[in-house]
Amino acid sequence: MAKLFKRALRIFFYLVAVVVAAALGALIVFTTTERGRDNLAGLISSMASTPGSKVTVAGIDGIWSGALRVDHVVLEDSKGPWLVLRQVAVDWSPFALLTKTFSADRVAVGRIEAARLPVSEGEPKRDTEGGFSLPVSLDIKAIDLPNIALGEALAGAGIAELAAKGSVKADASPLAVAAKLNVARNDGKQGTVDATVDFAPADNKLDLDVKRRSPQAVSSPIFCNCQEIHRLISPWLEKVRWLTGTVPVASASTARWSRN
Repeated sequence: MAKLFKRALRIFFYLVAVVVAAALGALIVFTTTERGRDNLAGLISSMASTPGSKVTVAGIDGIWSGALRVDHVVLEDSKGPWLVLRQVAVDWSPFALLTKTFSADRVAVGRIEAARLPVSEGEPKRDTEGGFSLPVSLDIKAIDLPNIALGEALAGAGIAELAAKGSVKADASPLAVAAKLNVARNDGKQGTVDATVDFAPADNKLDLDVKRRSPQAVSSPIFCNCQEIHRLISPWLEKVRWLTGTVPVASASTARWSRN
């Protein structure tokens, strides 16, 4: 009986070893060969797409090297492509995920082309429980977006060329976000916005500090069609209200807006 048990245990061990080896082999094929990376890109594209939107990811490289590169990402809806990211670079620490943290020294996109906002798929679903958390914590020391092109639907007139830099640190649980952002025109027109955000819904805290610098009138848009952007961010503003509970954000936080 003991011999039978040992033999069964040995067979089970070999089966587990074969399964692990097969999984590792599949992982290596998916991430270290060109064909495997193409298949992985197709798999990611399929998983990220929905009936109302399509995501195409192509040219993945350097997955485990800490220097992830993606040639381009295209987002489409029923009217066609509306957003394209080109030359995506992520200098990150893959093993930091073992501590449930996405840690990156730099996240950069060589060029972003935003033709318009996506077609709305209906009203956003309200979170009746009033809670939200990230799957992992975030620590991105530098965000570099040197070339952002906004189409006429967003810019209001012609095409606006922007550049943006920033950083973000977010704890998953309890949720807490600290972010800095600088956005500037780089198409010969003047205008910059500097913003810092400190958001901690568990403490009923939302601090915003936004500084606008432009020779234009205060009512003039620096970058884009404000009505379009308001349509995009209004659902998220509602989400912020839900995250902070029943107390209105305005009474539980501070906001500072200035223009030079």
